[in-house]
Amino acid sequence: MSNQVKSSSWQLIRQIAVGIAGGIVILLGGIMLVTPGPGLVMIAVGLAILGTEFVWARHLRNRVQKYVREKVDNARNRKRDSEQKSKSPAETSRRTKRLIERDTVNVS
Repeated sequence: MSNQVKSSSWQLIRQIAVGIAGGIVILLGGIMLVTPGPGLVMIAVGLAILGTEFVWARHLRNRVQKYVREKVDNARNRKRDSEQKSKSPAETSRRTKRLIERDTVNVS
């Protein structure tokens, strides 16, 4: 047998093994979506495993990563905006007035 045939057969065996391992991890992640466990993380890990051998899985993983990053950034921006709104000058002055009123009532 030539070296080229040996390497192509090993490559095929590797692709099959990676496909089975990645598929099992994705399947477990799907099960964990409805049962307790880190389902989305497992699906991402399964895509990463499949992405080592298959271009379609790499593209899908990149799309999912981009989507998740956008959602996380949006959530962080909303949190930051709500924190800034809660510290607006009007809100601060209302809080200060309430504290002054409370302290003056307690002193009397």
